[in-house]
Amino acid sequence: MLRLASGESLPAEAVGQLRERLDRLAYEVRAVTTLAATAATPAGDPTPALAQLTPREWQVVSALQQGARGNEVAHSLNVAPSTERNHLTRVYRKLGVKSQVELLANAQPCAPGQRARAPATAT
Repeated sequence: MLRLASGESLPAEAVGQLRERLDRLAYEVRAVTTLAATAATPAGDPTPALAQLTPREWQVVSALQQGARGNEVAHSLNVAPSTERNHLTRVYRKLGVKSQVELLANAQPCAPGQRARAPATAT
């Protein structure tokens, strides 16, 4: 709560303007928080293999892309390490990769408006 140091009260119009500005700031903070939380999701037009990933699997992949290790990923997602490994195993199967290096090479982060890179397929 904000109060004037001199003990005077603000005119009703000034209070309304201040309230409006604070509401606008709160809205912008919520918008930035929402954008940051969704930044790890795939672009609007992902390749079919990447589109198969669940939101939780995307969280695991995103954490790995940011340099986190298995136990750190599990801790940040508030799951057991075995649950994190299960998510990672499903990601490997869906994308047809066999290691984290291969996963990270095939699931490069997308800039806004770009398509995600498709995983390499063996012929």
